[in-house]
Parts: sequence; C-alpha cells; structure tokens
Amino acid sequence: MSRSLRSLVSAQLGWNWRDEQDFALVADDNRLEYRFAFSSGAAAGQADAVWYASGDALTENAVRRWTLTALPRSVFGGQITQSFAAVKALLLLPRAESAGVLVLGGDSESPWWAPLGAADQTLRLPPGAALLLSHPGSGWTVNAQAANLRLKAEGGAVAYDLALVGVAG
Repeated sequence: MSRSLRSLVSAQLGWNWRDEQDFALVADDNRLEYRFAFSSGAAAGQADAVWYASGDALTENAVRRWTLTALPRSVFGGQITQSFAAVKALLLLPRAESAGVLVLGGDSESPWWAPLGAADQTLRLPPGAALLLSHPGSGWTVNAQAANLRLKAEGGAVAYDLALVGVAG
C-alpha cells in the first residue's frame, strides 16, 4: 500500500480603507496572500508527514511539551506515532474562548527553536490569535538535540489547535 500526502499552506490579509477628505474619497483596497501547495515526498517543496492536536487545553501555568520525534496520533481507531525530521509548516491557534496567553518556545530540554532564532526565545499568542510559519524548502530540522516544542498557558487556561506538516523522520 503506497502512502501519499498533499497539503496546502495558505494565508491572506485583506483590507479596505477609506477616508473622505475635503469632498474627495481616498481609498486603499488590497490584500497580501501566501499560498504554497506541497506535493508528496521529502525534497524541497514536498512533505510526507502531518500531525495535529485539535482542542487541546492547558490550565493556567501548565506546560505541554510536544516531542516532534514521537507525536501520538489516532488514525482510524488505532494509535500511531509520528516522527518528524523537518517541519515545513506550523499552524497554532489559541482559541478565542481562552482566558490566558499561549507561550510558544523556551523549553530547557532539547528545545526545537529553529523558527524562533534561539533556544530561549518565545512567542506570546493572545486568545483568538493565529500563528502560521512556513518553510517550503528544506524545512526546520528536528533531531535529538532540537525536538521539543513547548507550549505554556500564562494568565489563565488556554485551549488551542496545533497542526504540523513536514518530512517524516
């Protein structure tokens, strides 16, 4: 049985700004779009692994460490483990009903920090925010020294959705 994966990373920011000045209408109507379709495989522009956590939740000050080389996943009633060698896209959505801020990064044990720039760097996402990271070339490397994606809830409980697309390890 052959296995294949096709995935699409897409984001859009649009605006319609209008200002009436001295009987004249000034308008700016535009958008900025990003779209990349991965074909199946492990080369640049390709991906062969996907993993997601939908509706996961953290209580205030709780930490969740996702080990990117051993992510549990339910498929058709069974449990499998997904391992990544590289992450090519990450989508993190703290749900709007969350009371706290979701902090990404800052793990002290084998942190996966490549998109952040340094192991001690973090990103803070308020409720209703969206974070999309994409690296359609080789992706961000995952290995034994850089495998743990850390999430922490600060200032209240946080519910979130997380999805990863990349190359299987």
